[in-house]
Amino acid sequence: MTGITITVRVNGQDLPEYPTSNDLQKLQNKRLKRHMEKVTTTHYIEVEDGATFEVFLSVEPPYRMDCPMLGFRVFVDGDWIQEPTLSREVYEEDGKWSEIVTGPAVEVGGKLAYRPMIFKPVAVTEFMLPRAVIAQHVKKMQAVGEIIVEVHRYKCAIKSDRSNLEKEMVWEKDYEKEVHLKSVVKGTVTEGVVYGDTVEANEEVEFLKLKHMDGVDYMRIQQIFKYRNKKALQSLGVIESPPPPPEPLPEIDKETISADETLLLQQYLAKLREEKKVIKQEEGIKHRNELASESSLGLKEDENEDGDPFRRSLRRKRRCTEVIDLTGDE
Repeated sequence: MTGITITVRVNGQDLPEYPTSNDLQKLQNKRLKRHMEKVTTTHYIEVEDGATFEVFLSVEPPYRMDCPMLGFRVFVDGDWIQEPTLSREVYEEDGKWSEIVTGPAVEVGGKLAYRPMIFKPVAVTEFMLPRAVIAQHVKKMQAVGEIIVEVHRYKCAIKSDRSNLEKEMVWEKDYEKEVHLKSVVKGTVTEGVVYGDTVEANEEVEFLKLKHMDGVDYMRIQQIFKYRNKKALQSLGVIESPPPPPEPLPEIDKETISADETLLLQQYLAKLREEKKVIKQEEGIKHRNELASESSLGLKEDENEDGDPFRRSLRRKRRCTEVIDLTGDE
């Protein structure tokens, strides 16, 4: 939605996003499914083991608020993390709004704190396990690998206490204990999210009870981030895999080379020539694209980037003919 930005950040930088199709097959209600197809976007993001991440939210013009309050419900691996809210009064007064979700809020010793969110590799085993154990692993991992942000409209908000605040023990996650390959292979899940040591909250946090304007299921935006490591994204074809290393030159003795070895050498050299040809074609395409880019910037054929019309013309040969008059008295 224009004016609303939702990204996942590491070290203050947005992670690159790779669009993919939405998975809404589980929805049985046809009306709800049509609605969710309109408001849902799904992207893959590449993550690294041990990276601490945040969810960045912002609202700015040209977005126009058509409700008293917006709420941004953040879920990680199926767990509710936070729901920052924006009131119409604040947005109209400040003209823009942003918030960074660093982790779930917990209460420690009567004080509010946060647990940082960290990507952690999932340990996997292929050993035979009882079906009941594999079923437990499937259930444990079914929501792992996704960060979901839902944007809801609310009619009103009532102040609440911290009675429903989750205790710290709820956020203990462990992916070092191996799970069966069958529990992760379908979604190519490679990472899970664990939570670091508590960090005391510096800002004041207000707890609210919210009343939906459109119903719980009819959100305005659903942004899904499927986080995977680089190798998994390459196997899915989301990002390009590196080219395979060239095959080593076969060892052939020139003094005693046989007909079969000669044929093998010819095939190898032909393959090298074909690879060089492909590389040259790619370089030619890149060069044409660069020329097209220069043309789109408004550079004339005989001008360089500085607008000098003479630099290229100096390289041209003169084709005019000089005529000398020999009919005079001298």
